Amino acid sequence: MTTAEPGVSERVREYVVNRFLLGDDDGLSDTASLLEQGIVDSLGLVELVLFVEETFGLSLGEEEVTNGNLDSIERISRLVEAKMGLSPDGHGRG
Repeated sequence: MTTAEPGVSERVREYVVNRFLLGDDDGLSDTASLLEQGIVDSLGLVELVLFVEETFGLSLGEEEVTNGNLDSIERISRLVEAKMGLSPDGHGRG
């Protein structure tokens, strides 16, 4: 039996929790604002961009690096899935 590779959302959550919350997600929801809750600051946004680009092999354009795209686990995941041509369940689109 093989274990499925974690989906985009799970990988983003794992990074955010380990990097910014020191491994304790303390009930962090996927829709919680990382900026408003003080979890991520401007330097943290740069780190998130680097994580996304390196982990998923993507290049984010300047117009994509916005608070609106990087403010929550859900928004980051949607951006990555759209760039990779994945449906929200992590599978390629037909």
